[in-house]
Amino acid sequence: MGVDLGSVEFYTGPVVLGGPDDLEQVVIEFITGAKKELLVAVQELDSRAVAEALIAALTSTDGPKVPRGVSPPLRSRRSIA
Repeated sequence: MGVDLGSVEFYTGPVVLGGPDDLEQVVIEFITGAKKELLVAVQELDSRAVAEALIAALTSTDGPKVPRGVSPPLRSRRSIA
């Protein structure tokens, strides 16, 4: 079970590594519970279950709107000398 701080819920997981809650399941429930729009920004995704939930949302005709495409990479504001 996560820690509820009012407008923020804190989860740590995963259970298999001794975490007190199942963060992966929380993310999947968030994705499958989306009604209107689902915006996702990831650098790396290594959870097959989360990937499958995203694919299901993306291919659903009656699910949330999922914008498709890849944003250009963010550039560092530091100059490289």
